[in-house]
Amino acid sequence: MKFSNKDRKEHLFHYNENNEFTHDGVMTIRAHMGLPALCTIKALPTYAMETEKCYFINDEWVKTELFIGRNYWDENAKEMFIKSFPESMPEHYSLTKPPKPKKGFAVRLVNNKWKQLEDHRGKIAFAKERDNDEKGNYQVEELGVIPNTHTLLEPKQFDSWNVELDDWQYDEARYRPYWAQTEKQWQQELLTKVKDELLFYAQDKQIPEIYSELRKTNYTEDEYYSLLGDRILLNEYVEQDDFPECGRPTLSGLVK
Repeated sequence: MKFSNKDRKEHLFHYNENNEFTHDGVMTIRAHMGLPALCTIKALPTYAMETEKCYFINDEWVKTELFIGRNYWDENAKEMFIKSFPESMPEHYSLTKPPKPKKGFAVRLVNNKWKQLEDHRGKIAFAKERDNDEKGNYQVEELGVIPNTHTLLEPKQFDSWNVELDDWQYDEARYRPYWAQTEKQWQQELLTKVKDELLFYAQDKQIPEIYSELRKTNYTEDEYYSLLGDRILLNEYVEQDDFPECGRPTLSGLVK
């Protein structure tokens, strides 16, 4: 490095150990002396002091809005601050403070602008087409509007989606299979009991009168025929064309 053999005045631009500009001023450089440490005679570029700073990098001034200590917000509206320069920044960020999210919303950076996005995370989205496995219920994990194929309204067991009402409505057609299955179960359980009683009656008939205390039943002959009638009615019940709308048969009541 060549040094001047005469005293000279230089306008110096000083920076700190982070290479950030701190101040400037005119200084006398004595003959045969170099510049003090952490300064340069290269002039600063014009910059906005409130929103920008200058760093002396690779023997050049770099003007930047990303400076040490400045806050910024990532795309999820999380506040961060710059710890060093240059610093690796996320792909999407904003130097503008995001607004507070409205109730039921979350703020996100979309196309470099803050947007209020619906936040239903953790809730269950119910498929309006309840019998379509491909569009089944799911737990919401992403921000945004619930697709038109689903709703956050929870249906009751026998509801179907009513497009005109834009709501769930009781659906008799959805209830009918459940009703039929319930009636078949009732019929099978009662029919089994009736058959058992008829079997017990037939077995008891084989026991002599002298040992009548060993009999399991004490039905009269008329009651026996009533049980036979119950068996017929129960068998015919589930075979009716209008089952189960036809209603349960009227039985003797001997077996419950």
